[in-house]
Amino acid sequence: MSRGMFAVIAVVSLSVAGCVSEADARQELEAKGYTNITVTKAGDGFKYTADKDDAHCTGTITISKGLGSKQVRDFSSCVAK
Repeated sequence: MSRGMFAVIAVVSLSVAGCVSEADARQELEAKGYTNITVTKAGDGFKYTADKDDAHCTGTITISKGLGSKQVRDFSSCVAK
């Protein structure tokens, strides 16, 4: 494999691996049972407010995607309604 081809593959892999959107964050939160979700970009991740069961929650969620892998970090605090 030529150096040029290797460089192109590396750049494409890194750009695809790092693409995380508000929709990705919302999808992860919905899968955890959150509803009425509001998501905003904050640094490397997202801040959110949402409801879960009988509580109102605030938190942060960070999603890291790699080639064939995904890591999700969700920190939240909930208060009963």
